[in-house]
Amino acid sequence: MMKAYLLSYNAACGAGWLFCIARTLALLSSGGSVGTIYAGVGQVLMISQTAMLLEILHSLLGLVPSPVAVVTLQVGSRIFVVWGALFWVPACQQHWSLVLIVMSWGITEVVRYAFYFCSLLGSVPYPIFW
Repeated sequence: MMKAYLLSYNAACGAGWLFCIARTLALLSSGGSVGTIYAGVGQVLMISQTAMLLEILHSLLGLVPSPVAVVTLQVGSRIFVVWGALFWVPACQQHWSLVLIVMSWGITEVVRYAFYFCSLLGSVPYPIFW
């Protein structure tokens, strides 16, 4: 049961971040401005990032071997950025750094969630862990 939950969690979060990357690239390649990115991915970005709060719980409950303090710092800092800045400060939603946030976090998270997903299945393909 726990394995099925973790597989679902990793698949959903990875899909959310993959959507953010794909939508950001599509908006930029179609001539969209940085200001259109938050409108296009903001809701999924907020959900995907906020879902990471569950990773603190996963660590606390021993579902994953990650240290609680490390997970809390990583997730907490990102929660501060998305809820403390992006959500409440409209200027942040229009700033070029949003592209860097979505792309850097997105690439990292797609690879990370794919790694965890495959690890749960017992086999991680070489391109994911090299």
